[in-house]
Amino acid sequence: MRIGALAAAFVLLCAWQGSAMAQTSQEERIRKLEQRIRYLENRVGDQDKAIVNKAREAKEEQADKWFSKVEVGGAVELELAHSTDYEGKSSSGLDAATVELGATAQIHDWVSGEVLLAWNGDDEVVEVDTATVTVQQPDAPFSVTGGIMTMAFGTYETNLISDPMTLDIGEVGATGLQIDVEAGGVTASGFVFKGANERGGHDRIANYGFSVGFAFEGDSFELGANAGYINDIAEAGAFQDSEEFDPAEGDAVAGAHASVAAKWGSLSLTGEYVTALKSFKGTELAFRSTEEDDGQGGTEEVPLGAKPSAWSIEAAIGFEVMDSEVTAASSYQATQQAVALGLPESRYLLGVSVGIVEGVGVGAEIAFDKDYSVANGGTGEDATAFTLLFAAEF
Repeated sequence: MRIGALAAAFVLLCAWQGSAMAQTSQEERIRKLEQRIRYLENRVGDQDKAIVNKAREAKEEQADKWFSKVEVGGAVELELAHSTDYEGKSSSGLDAATVELGATAQIHDWVSGEVLLAWNGDDEVVEVDTATVTVQQPDAPFSVTGGIMTMAFGTYETNLISDPMTLDIGEVGATGLQIDVEAGGVTASGFVFKGANERGGHDRIANYGFSVGFAFEGDSFELGANAGYINDIAEAGAFQDSEEFDPAEGDAVAGAHASVAAKWGSLSLTGEYVTALKSFKGTELAFRSTEEDDGQGGTEEVPLGAKPSAWSIEAAIGFEVMDSEVTAASSYQATQQAVALGLPESRYLLGVSVGIVEGVGVGAEIAFDKDYSVANGGTGEDATAFTLLFAAEF
């Protein structure tokens, strides 16, 4: 009986321990399973957050790339002017002299683009002033630019409100192709374009030119010079705007340009010269006339061809007044044989400009014009103009 009781007790003990161990093992498995589920949930949550962050970063990166490629800017200039012409008549007006909106884009490491729209107040239309694509390998010394642009003929720099008269008979805007090279402070440009003058009745790309220049910059002294050639100077604005110019019968008249600019600290001095290299035919652009035998016993007036030119010299000094940048400038300009282009024989200008804040400035200018003499097709009289300017750039 004693042995049987012990055996029974042993069996009961083993059964109890097995049941307890089974219960413990099951609870452990459940705990571990719950931990695994929490781990997987956290991992899935982390993955979801990572996916969302990656998507946001990709979107921001794409946006950053777009904005980093494009720069937008513009300018608005309002002019209040009062003038007295050669006949003594006075007039005044308030005009939006400049309204421009432009954008540049770095499309590719090698390719960039530029577009500039400008308001033409005379015709009340928006015109494409510039629309170009430039191809240039990074850090390469040369580039190729094509599109609507201003040809590399002349510099026309000024600190005054009015453009210099050299610009009138020299600046050419057209659709063309230009190659620029720069190395060691020396620059060179060559260009071709289709002009507005259909010489000899031919409608083709027949215009070309080139320019060379150099620049030196020291501690307190800067010097630059530029010279250029164009095969038909009559593509410039003053010729195209003149009712006295008729290119139908004549050949192209080449032009040349030269300029120099120097700066000592806050003082600057510039000089520029633009000229036709030969005379136009009298039927194209006249300057004075002569009497010739008409073959019938009488005489007739025959117009002489003009050889227009213009030059300018300008001095300017910059200084500060109450933390504002102030520039005072003076210029003397003159033309020869350019009365048919509507230009005065001489012009003297005085002006001052003040930078109020970055991108905003005001200026004032007074100009004194002297017309050509009566013998040379003018009036021999004087004219004046006073201009106030408010300008904002962004």
